[in-house]
Amino acid sequence: MSSSLYSTSFEKDVRNCVDGFLEEINKSKLAMQAYLSDSIKLVFENELKSLDRTFLDFRTVTYIDESKIPKLAEKIKAIENSIESEAV
Repeated sequence: MSSSLYSTSFEKDVRNCVDGFLEEINKSKLAMQAYLSDSIKLVFENELKSLDRTFLDFRTVTYIDESKIPKLAEKIKAIENSIESEAV
């Protein structure tokens, strides 16, 4: 036992095992970082989709087509003129 303990191959084998262990730990660390990053991205994407669906009805009800704005402005002006002429 003492001959293997003090031999150079024993030191080399221990160093190889330690290096292999550290390499496996690093692989696990990188895999966990990738998994957590993907999970966090998925959570935020799902929250954005949920938020989008939550306000869909509101956006649909309040949406005014850009081309209709001038017509709407004309109608409002006509109503204002009508109210002003009745007030006088």
